[in-house]
Amino acid sequence: MIIFGYISLMAFIRLILPSNTIQKKFYVLLASLLLFLLSSLRNINFASDTIGYVARYLTLSHTSIAVLLLNTIKGIGKDPFFYLFAKMINLAGANFQVWLALIAGIFIYTISKLIVKYSNEPFISIVAFISLGYFYFSLTGLRQTIALSMILISYKYLRDKQLIPFIMLVIFGSLFHTTAIVFIISYPLSNMKVGWKQGVGILIALILSYFLKDKVLLLLNHLIMGDRYKNYLNQGTSLTMSGFIIQLAIYIFCLCFKKDILKADAKNLSLYNLMFLGLIFQAFSTVIAEFFRVSMYFSIFSIVLIPKAILSVKNKNIRVIVYLLVLIALVAYIFWTDDFNGFGFFWQS
Repeated sequence: MIIFGYISLMAFIRLILPSNTIQKKFYVLLASLLLFLLSSLRNINFASDTIGYVARYLTLSHTSIAVLLLNTIKGIGKDPFFYLFAKMINLAGANFQVWLALIAGIFIYTISKLIVKYSNEPFISIVAFISLGYFYFSLTGLRQTIALSMILISYKYLRDKQLIPFIMLVIFGSLFHTTAIVFIISYPLSNMKVGWKQGVGILIALILSYFLKDKVLLLLNHLIMGDRYKNYLNQGTSLTMSGFIIQLAIYIFCLCFKKDILKADAKNLSLYNLMFLGLIFQAFSTVIAEFFRVSMYFSIFSIVLIPKAILSVKNKNIRVIVYLLVLIALVAYIFWTDDFNGFGFFWQS
């Protein structure tokens, strides 16, 4: 499978490359470039939603900017600003493969910036990025992929408590996928003290989603506006607890090293609180599957917190063991999900 070839190559390069800031940037640049090529050159039949997006992109040549602009102003259709953006690319004469490459480039660039700036161990971050499903999702959920890119950029301003640019980026992201607006709540909650209150919050979310599912659905039916989101309620599609359990395991693992991580940089507290919020939303994916999409805006930051936890192990020998165990677990999860089975390039049938 090509994704394991990619991980093996990046592992080899990590072993032979010295550890310093310049090499780190080069390593992330190389890793990102290869991911970009995998994404932008993929066959459109791989990943469920891509071919639908491509079909819509091809019809844009017959749709005027005026119509798309009116749809955006009136909020007609699914995230109409995304298709207005696509129309601009279409007008430039770009075929759908170039359009897919542009979206891939935006997302991979923002991921690489996050890893370079905040990850202590880029290789683990990259493997986690693939293993935890974020890379695969970017191949199918194109609207949310751009929205998620804006959220990744906004993290710097969340971390540094710069409210205006943070809100502007979140709102801009929500134009591509309205669910991104929920990330606004991270601003007042990012500096919460991590303790028993988070545990209680997670427990309450589990109780509500498991024992009071019907009441939660009824409440959401009253709160949610728009036919599109009410359809999600009516479909009744839900996920298993596996995604929640994995996120919870990562959160607990990182909590074990909280003291040293926060000692190194107190602003890392925001990473814990983002993971906590991601867990809350993920818990409700057992009620409505679409909550996993909301969870992603928060949980994706685990890819830079995991390496911080590993490198917080003081004993070098134990650190190596923990590193290898985490790496094995992440790679094994890629095998288990088998997301990349059937991956091919656009020139392959």
